[in-house]
Amino acid sequence: MTKAGPVLVNVPSNKFYPPHIDESQALFRTHLITARLPQKITTKKLIVIEAQAGQGKTTLASQFLDFNKFDYIWYQIGIEDSDPFFVLSSLLLNLSNKFPAFSSSQLDSILKEGQVGPLDIQRCANLFLQNIDACFSHDICIVFDDIHLISNNTLTNSFLEYLLETSPPKLHFLLISRHPLELKCKILRNSQAICYLKTEDLALTHLEIETLFNTILHQEISRKEAEEIHRITNGWIMGIILASHPISGRGKFWQSAVSPAPSSSPHQGHMLEYFQDEIFDQIPETHHIPFLKLALLGEIPVDLAQAITNIQDIETILSKMAQSNFFVYQLDNHQRIFRFHHFFQEFLQLQAKTKHPQTDIDHIHICEAEYYLQRKVIDKAMLCYKEAGDYKTMEKILKEKGMDLIARNKRLAILALLQSIPETTLFEYNWLTLYTGLLQIDYIPQTTLPFFDTARVGFRKTGEEIGEIISLSLTIYYHYVVSGCFYLGA
Repeated sequence: MTKAGPVLVNVPSNKFYPPHIDESQALFRTHLITARLPQKITTKKLIVIEAQAGQGKTTLASQFLDFNKFDYIWYQIGIEDSDPFFVLSSLLLNLSNKFPAFSSSQLDSILKEGQVGPLDIQRCANLFLQNIDACFSHDICIVFDDIHLISNNTLTNSFLEYLLETSPPKLHFLLISRHPLELKCKILRNSQAICYLKTEDLALTHLEIETLFNTILHQEISRKEAEEIHRITNGWIMGIILASHPISGRGKFWQSAVSPAPSSSPHQGHMLEYFQDEIFDQIPETHHIPFLKLALLGEIPVDLAQAITNIQDIETILSKMAQSNFFVYQLDNHQRIFRFHHFFQEFLQLQAKTKHPQTDIDHIHICEAEYYLQRKVIDKAMLCYKEAGDYKTMEKILKEKGMDLIARNKRLAILALLQSIPETTLFEYNWLTLYTGLLQIDYIPQTTLPFFDTARVGFRKTGEEIGEIISLSLTIYYHYVVSGCFYLGA
């Protein structure tokens, strides 16, 4: 089965741009950029920056590319990238926007008008790589930021693996991740072709900490104090910034009688608990509950924020915080969509889970889902309903709009969402089960029969004849095309 090519709607506004870096507020990582990272992009096929949250990965990558004046495109990975054809279409748009001479008319036509399925991924990738090779006479780099967000997505990972393995020599890649890469390709085992930086490589040295305080934070410290800060924080950049931020109210935190020991586990937050209460307590108390609610949203549209918090001037509050560099960013030029810094959002979410019952949290996700449903952003709405555990509404949406979603190229995004539901839960909902099998039939058809059988039995019990007929027809299709057991069940 095939589908219509991707239509790029609701692309996040920050998808093709690195975060804005104020050079006066960022420490230039001289040693890493001039000694550890390659001075000529031609010398390395792949650069990987893998480090914990708040370690300055994205800032380092942006500084490195700009310092060396490399040509590159930036690609911010998000949940929408569960569909490899969306990734490919977005890459085309990104390249065309930044390099007007680049074109890929044949591939563009295939994606927009043709019928493509999972088996066409490599064919389309080949066209993409051929167009890059023909268009560029010099080397170019593609940056994938936050690539860990798709670590469990088989199709998109396979697509990226194919790009890494088969791309022309002039195309290079820079991958930024919080966690070890899930990609399985030969290039990652070729130490001569890659440059790999980890958390310990990005940690600030004593000298860098001293420079950070004296020139960026404008707090004079001694070499001995820099060494003490390094001992407390292990050079963790975000920990130092959070503790030194005026809102923390701690001043010279390293002189505290009790020195906070950083967590030994990369998954425990690295001093997160030490900072969260002190920073959160400095926020006006009237904003505490509203912020905990907003932290549960992926993005914060102003009109949705107003509905959830009942604060009509929430736009002004968020704008002022963004202007004050208080861990809030605006995602559009009209100050209508915001997000929290991922680290700030994480500890707000931890607070929300301790202060609000699960029913309240689910209600916020349902409000978010209804917001997107009203605006016909169905895939986002379904994701929010899934976060709320409202599988009945998900089933209702698929029953009514499932075929339309497939026609509008949301096939793989919906499949990734369905595959994230535990199978024992999934099998309790007939339409969710049916669509999981239907959406898998193009690329792992041998796994689909249990979904069709379970859905058919469920539809028979509920008396839904249309669902039962569709399940039966797909079962027949399976036995004719996949198993070859034409007479089974006759």
